[in-house]
Parts: sequence; structure tokens; C-alpha cells
Amino acid sequence: MSPGSAASSASGISVTYTAPVSTADGTTTVTATYKGFTTTSTMTYKGITFTLSPSTATVDADGQSTAALTLTFRYTNGGAAISGANATVALTGSGSVSPASPASSASTIAVTYTAPASTTDGTATVTASYKGLTAVSSTISYKGITLTLSPSSATVDADGQSTSSLTLTAKYTTAARRCRRARRLQ
Repeated sequence: MSPGSAASSASGISVTYTAPVSTADGTTTVTATYKGFTTTSTMTYKGITFTLSPSTATVDADGQSTAALTLTFRYTNGGAAISGANATVALTGSGSVSPASPASSASTIAVTYTAPASTTDGTATVTASYKGLTAVSSTISYKGITLTLSPSSATVDADGQSTSSLTLTAKYTTAARRCRRARRLQ
């Protein structure tokens, strides 16, 4: 509450109450005293639930694969949407997330993480916040992908009819490492 010690004024004294961050409804009493006089005002605050789920997901790092996340922010009692509220969604790591500023709605809000195109495994963290609240983050693991085309070179006649057969192999980077180690051991 501010100011903690208000000064006299001819037009009244402005006092501001700031609600706590809370998932439960509650009340607090603001008391003002001056010499022998006391007055109180009871403030009621509404708890807010704020979640981002699932807490973990795994996707292919192909630049197109997505993880569907669900954002919910509502009043704790009754579950009503918070009118006119916008959350902020942030990403730490590679990839992208949308929407960046989802608005509260009567239903859950879809948030989409899109993995980067990567040849290495990695993780990204999606976090949502609303005023003083931060939702539990979702950690996304993405699996790196390697592509090989064999043979790496070939010669064909440029007659418009000659062909060369190629083989494309896509592997998860982690699995490809295991395969190379296994071949060296044989």
C-alpha cells in the first residue's frame, strides 16, 4: 500500500492498494488513523490460476515440427476468463513460439512451439507471464536430424534420358552417433 504515511491535503489523500500475487481469493483490511480517529476499508482480491501445459514435449528438429501447448489463465473461483487480459509468451532457446501475446478467453488458449532445423539435439523453454504471475514453463526437447545422400557424386550422360540412382537417408543425430560407434567397434 502506498503511501505508508499519507500527508494532509485540502482535496483528499490518495492511497493505492496493490493486490498480492495469489492463486486463492482473499481479503485484506486497509486502516488509516489520525490522532484519535480510525477508519478501515476491506479489499477483496480474486485469485488467478495460470498454467502452461504440458511441462515437457519432444519434437523433430526439422524446422516444421510443432509442440501444441495449452495456456490457461482464469479466476480461481468459478473459472471465468479474465476480461481483457493478455499474457506474454517468451522463448529461451532455438525455434519459435506463437502467439507471443495471447488474450484471455473462455476456453483454453493454444500456443504453438515450432522446432528449428538443426543437426544437433537441443532444448527450448517456453514461459508465459501475466502481470506478476509466471506460469510453469514447458521444456521442449528437439531431436537433431542428419541427412546423407549417396553416392556423394556420380557421372551420367547429359542426354536427357540417362539416370543415376541416389539414396537419401535421414537419421536422428543421436542415433547416427551410436551407429558410427558401433561400426568402429566391429
